[in-house]
Amino acid sequence: MPASAGGTWFCNGVLGAYHQGREPDEGELKLFRIDRKIAFDWKLGSPAEGIEGDDFSVVWSGYLRPPVSGEYTFRVYSDDGVRLYVNSVMLIDRWEPVNLEMTAAKEKIFLREGEFYPLRLEYKEHYINSTVYLFWEAPGLELSVVPEDCFFVEREIFDKYK
Repeated sequence: MPASAGGTWFCNGVLGAYHQGREPDEGELKLFRIDRKIAFDWKLGSPAEGIEGDDFSVVWSGYLRPPVSGEYTFRVYSDDGVRLYVNSVMLIDRWEPVNLEMTAAKEKIFLREGEFYPLRLEYKEHYINSTVYLFWEAPGLELSVVPEDCFFVEREIFDKYK
């Protein structure tokens, strides 16, 4: 059953906007889709039909709903650049290309159990490996990929792009 926040209905997943080009604002928008979680290893391949395996970018947006209250640390394992915003705070800004690297947020952020927090993760792929995973940890939560039951998008968006 979907969760609600202030009368707005939500469903599990995040909206992925896939672009051909390294810069989401400059690349050609190729695809919108609902991704259940942010945990991808496309290796040398493409994230979807019609998108080349190199020189693409993705912007995921939606909401996080944490299972426990506390100070959260986010990490992104990726090849290449990433920017992470939680509750409109930029926590990770590593936009330069790198080879498979785990990047920790520059600061922790307090999240309250059951509340919805805006999420935005920008990813760009230059060449060769295409990998991106979003991790978190908090008191009582070991470092793990953020599970799909903690991601949400508005029902209208989910129905349009599922």
